[in-house]
Amino acid sequence: QSADFREFVSSLADPSSPIADENTQAQVIEDILFARNRRLASEIESSLRDYRSIIVPWGAMYLPEIESWLQTRDFVESGEVARKALGFW
Repeated sequence: QSADFREFVSSLADPSSPIADENTQAQVIEDILFARNRRLASEIESSLRDYRSIIVPWGAMYLPEIESWLQTRDFVESGEVARKALGFW
């Protein structure tokens, strides 16, 4: 319903927003962070059946959980590239 992205972000920060309550925010984080990470881990395992090397891109919030998952499976970091993906305003 927002006219532009800036208005959308402002509406999310509004305490009267329908997603401002703690339970809804926890569900959003579950959906966009933890569920995504579980799916990514599954896709990595599936891809390793067909490929010896894979590239795993992730953002800052995904880093700790994905990094931990990769380390428990003896992956070796071979490089790192930082790129700006989005600029807001």
